[in-house]
Amino acid sequence: MTPRRARLALAAATLTPLAAAPAAPAATVSTPEACYSSREPVDYVGTEFRPRAPYRVYVAGRRVATGRVSAFGDLSGDFRAPVPARGRPGERRWTLTVTDGVRRASTRFRSTIFGADYRPDRGDPATLRGRFYAFDFGRGRTVYLHYVRPNRRLRLTIRLGRTGGPCGTVSTPVRRIFPFRAGPGNWRLQFDTRRRYDPTPPRPYVRLIVPILRNR
Repeated sequence: MTPRRARLALAAATLTPLAAAPAAPAATVSTPEACYSSREPVDYVGTEFRPRAPYRVYVAGRRVATGRVSAFGDLSGDFRAPVPARGRPGERRWTLTVTDGVRRASTRFRSTIFGADYRPDRGDPATLRGRFYAFDFGRGRTVYLHYVRPNRRLRLTIRLGRTGGPCGTVSTPVRRIFPFRAGPGNWRLQFDTRRRYDPTPPRPYVRLIVPILRNR
């Protein structure tokens, strides 16, 4: 090899890039359940954080927990389930974020408040139309609505539907809230999972008092 060719080969070798160092694995965080009742804590687990670093947990931008990463880069803990807006029966999706100041990971989960409702809940009962909702009744369960007269006698039972989604929710199509002529007095709307009306049903159940002030 001539001196000129030797210099070109040396220059080419000098320009060869060094092998890149392997990137650190991305941090992860998850919740074992997709939905949590407001009566239960939300538990979380994380991996690939900086060993022994302090960490913080945020939900919707609010700090809900703190801790310290293990020597192996793992973390775990729990916090009180956040309540959907206004505290009424319902469910909501949230973003959970964990950070140790350098590494960061996020996941999504839902929380729910047990209960039943109809919306809108104001208007003339003779014409009011809306949707019925039942939340946190358990997965794959059929929910019924029993209309009970002011004298505590059953007037009608209707099937609202089968619970679905991670929170065990029923949402009906728009329909008449009172599908019959209802006299004045305090009507009871009882939501439960029994086809036959029982004035003292096992849980879960919800009983709403609906006052009707005049005849239709």
